[in-house]
Amino acid sequence: MERLPTGRQGEGCSPGKSARSRCYRDVRSHRARGRIAMLAGLVTLASFALPAVAATAAPTTAPDSLKALLAKATKLSNQIVSLSEQYDGLKIQLNEAKAEARIARKAALRDAKQLIAGQTAVGQIAAQGYMRGSFDPALQLLQSSDPQ
Repeated sequence: MERLPTGRQGEGCSPGKSARSRCYRDVRSHRARGRIAMLAGLVTLASFALPAVAATAAPTTAPDSLKALLAKATKLSNQIVSLSEQYDGLKIQLNEAKAEARIARKAALRDAKQLIAGQTAVGQIAAQGYMRGSFDPALQLLQSSDPQ
């Protein structure tokens, strides 16, 4: 027995290069016939299934009349106009909201800078009071509960 490239063993094949290729072709043609038989069976099965599917399909309706098509077109046109107006309004609102957000960011940045400056000033006043041992009389007047 001779071992073929596909792992099957050929029987009755004589040794030699031409005999090997001839046995290999026999195996290939056997496979091709098997594939053809399988495809033929699938086509036959499909031919039985297709008419049953076609028979259960919904009957087609007559195309809409011209008036009905024009009414649909008018309705769709009105919807387009309405949606376009809504889109434009929302776009304007978005741009206004972006502008307000930009202004709010600038105000927050300005306020943060003022806060830092105020904190720095309070720190300097506290440091001076610590070094002198007492506060400025003007500050003592502001801190007291009795203005006199």
